[in-house]
Amino acid sequence: MFRRPFQKALITGGSGFIGGAVRRHLRSLGMQVVSFDKRPDANPDHVQGNILNFDALATAMQQVDVVFHLASVFGEPSTVFDNLNSVDVNIKGTVNVLEAAKIARVKRLFYPVKPTAASKSYSITKQAGEAFCSLFESLGFVELRRLFCLNTYGPGQQLQPEKTRVALHILETLEGLEPHAGEQTDPTQTEPTVELTFVDDLAKIIVAHTFNDDASGDVYSTGVTTEVAVSELNRRIKQLCNARISRYPSYPMQVAEQPQAFLPQCSTTSPKHGTRKNAAEVLGGIPVTAIDDGLSQTIAHYQSIGPNARQKALAGYHNIVAQRTQ
Repeated sequence: MFRRPFQKALITGGSGFIGGAVRRHLRSLGMQVVSFDKRPDANPDHVQGNILNFDALATAMQQVDVVFHLASVFGEPSTVFDNLNSVDVNIKGTVNVLEAAKIARVKRLFYPVKPTAASKSYSITKQAGEAFCSLFESLGFVELRRLFCLNTYGPGQQLQPEKTRVALHILETLEGLEPHAGEQTDPTQTEPTVELTFVDDLAKIIVAHTFNDDASGDVYSTGVTTEVAVSELNRRIKQLCNARISRYPSYPMQVAEQPQAFLPQCSTTSPKHGTRKNAAEVLGGIPVTAIDDGLSQTIAHYQSIGPNARQKALAGYHNIVAQRTQ
């Protein structure tokens, strides 16, 4: 499907949910990997550091020929109250990564795009970071690969409101929680669906797309998705958890997270997300993890963390929701 044109990769955010999956996949390919993350990590390939520390980043990037820039302050509602940190990490941090890559003569850089309405700090700062990536590519400093990644799920995902429907429903189901009082389903509305990508599938296509010499710096979609009705997703989670909950609440996506009608940089069409290139089709297809297999692996993870950790995660979620409604 693709050759391995690179020898040494650096992953910013390499201890995170997606960064960790990319890290595991690169190691399975026999690559030398540097994980650069501010969190501590016992793995020998890990360098603890902050992308706001340019010197530490530049040192870690020596002899690296491909970078996967996955460190960011991402879209939880708390970023609305922490705009300065979003600007620092998503804009200044991205420029640091680009400057360090230029000095190290990195050949190619991967950047996940955020093509949604710029109505909160996450979207605004991610789009600014993307603009700097495009600038550095136009100046000939680095080749760029970009992907629009759909809703990702899998073991180890943090619980965040609205965007992590799978994690939220699994946690609530495992804890035997009933839907919030007053939640009603409008029978006149079309059955909502959600497009999901299992994290290991996403890691494979990120790497394959980044290594693909025939791709360009245009925005591509992952093309590795399972579209499922929300009610069917809930039914499968209930069945796999052996739960007796009869009904689930529906958590609407925020306005800023609603898919846009088009992606003007791309060239094929999706009913939900408009016009875009399909990376999986360009690469000849990526095997997709069956939804029940992916859910089973995710459920097993949340079962393993124990009830105290699950309850703490849910309490944090509901606390953020309460803050937003005050």
